[in-house]
Amino acid sequence: MSVAFDAVRKVLADGVGAAYPGAVACVVQGGVTRFHEAVGARRILPERVPNDVETRYDLASLTKPVVATLAAEAVASGRLSLDDRVADGLPGCHPTWIGVTLGHLLGHTSGLPAFYDFSATTPAEVRRSVLATPLTAPPGEAAVYSDLGYMALGFWLEALHGRPLDALVAEALAPLFPLGLRYVPPPSPLHAPTELCARRGLVDGVVHDPNAWALGGVAGHAGLFGSAADVARWAAWLLGQWRARSPLGHPSASQAVVSSQPAPLKARSDSRSASSPWQSRFMS
Repeated sequence: MSVAFDAVRKVLADGVGAAYPGAVACVVQGGVTRFHEAVGARRILPERVPNDVETRYDLASLTKPVVATLAAEAVASGRLSLDDRVADGLPGCHPTWIGVTLGHLLGHTSGLPAFYDFSATTPAEVRRSVLATPLTAPPGEAAVYSDLGYMALGFWLEALHGRPLDALVAEALAPLFPLGLRYVPPPSPLHAPTELCARRGLVDGVVHDPNAWALGGVAGHAGLFGSAADVARWAAWLLGQWRARSPLGHPSASQAVVSSQPAPLKARSDSRSASSPWQSRFMS
């Protein structure tokens, strides 16, 4: 094992108990898996179970770049452009959203706040509440890593295609079958629980994010589950699409995905409010 991977192994081991119960790292280069190891425990409740590379995690915000590729495909096909206004595709948006575009949502520069907890409501009410949220800054002025922005993106993609977001993601990932990335996974001993919650009990194989949970486990900002190898395989596939100049590798589509990285404008915020009572207990 190279010195570089020895360093990776040390970082992983040092985090056990200090930052997480367990972790898995997977490094793929040129289609070849160079490093794939697990440390620590998959779960510590109700009893400790050693970790291994098959562990399936709540991928939390890694859902966002997967959903961003759906937007990229819509841009490549001409169904959307980065300049299209959200309010034109999603009735019910707050009046302050008038200048918010697809590019703003992807780049976290829409002016939407980072996070509000809408989980005490129904899925329909969550949707209404997100779209009724006023901007806290003009579009394009500040980069704030916003869960609400990607929730809105998920709603927009569903409206555009007339299909649920989980079905759209499953279709987009079909070329990678049997890739394990999916929303609302079936029960499995391979899942790594995320929290012992007073409200929900042991959150095990069910999305941890409160808004994604309120939406039935399917949302644009969170909800996907998978293993480290699943994520690595998806990332390698995406790079291959760009290199092959496939429709997803078209410059306009590439710009859509690149835009999904927050722009270095003004001060950024975490996607959860510092006052969120569950933030300090979140483990991903």
